[in-house]
Amino acid sequence: MIYSCGYVKDPAGTVEDFQRDKLQRICEKLRLQPGERLVDIGCGYGGLLIYAAQNFGVSGKGCTLGKRHYERAKANVAAAGLSDKIQIEHAPFDSLTGKFDKLVSVEMIEHLRRSQYKHYVDVVSRLLTDKGMGLLHYIGCTERSNDHDPFIQKYILADTSQPKLSEVVGELEDHDMAVLDVENLVAHYGPTLLAWKKDFMNNSGGSTATATTTALNACGSTTWSVAPPRPSPRQARSITFFLPGTTTAAASPKNLRRRGTGGCLVTTEA
Repeated sequence: MIYSCGYVKDPAGTVEDFQRDKLQRICEKLRLQPGERLVDIGCGYGGLLIYAAQNFGVSGKGCTLGKRHYERAKANVAAAGLSDKIQIEHAPFDSLTGKFDKLVSVEMIEHLRRSQYKHYVDVVSRLLTDKGMGLLHYIGCTERSNDHDPFIQKYILADTSQPKLSEVVGELEDHDMAVLDVENLVAHYGPTLLAWKKDFMNNSGGSTATATTTALNACGSTTWSVAPPRPSPRQARSITFFLPGTTTAAASPKNLRRRGTGGCLVTTEA
């Protein structure tokens, strides 16, 4: 299951297309080579590590705080026959040890307090080899200020932040890490959200709660072997409101023109 913004080559594509192309984009930006070691900070269900191992011949390690994420990631790695190449840890990111050629973190930094950004980049720097390269993918802000939408803050992404590009780049510079590339993904959010909304509506089954469970699964294009927790009626209503609203906002000419809030891919090297 992959529930971050996709990479949209064709707006008429499916969620599967968007997420596969995003994984490919990340791996290409990292210039992965067979035999390299990759670490994923906040690995979720392990999809990126599995894709990188299968298509680029790397080995790796990932960490997650979620017990369900950890168990599912371990199962996914085993099902892919990659238990000898990929290690999943149920642990905080700053407990990771070892040295890695490449590092990736997808939409994890948003869950940290701003006071933790320095510590986060401390860990990024510590984990990379002297010639290592990393990629940070996050929901960011390129405006001087950006107050998080109160509805999303309360019901969708509770207690999260949207780092400004200057904050992330500033920390990388303070750690003597060169910024190689920055890519703004705001134009990709609208089609991704629209695809999630489409899957949600197509799988509604006449029940909002059932539809929400199906839609959340479809975001990652992965079938659950164990049923996910059933959302409460309030959660179902929140998702029903969230998907159409954010689809419209992401695709608005003002947002696309200003390139304000959107996903950022920041590639750096030690």
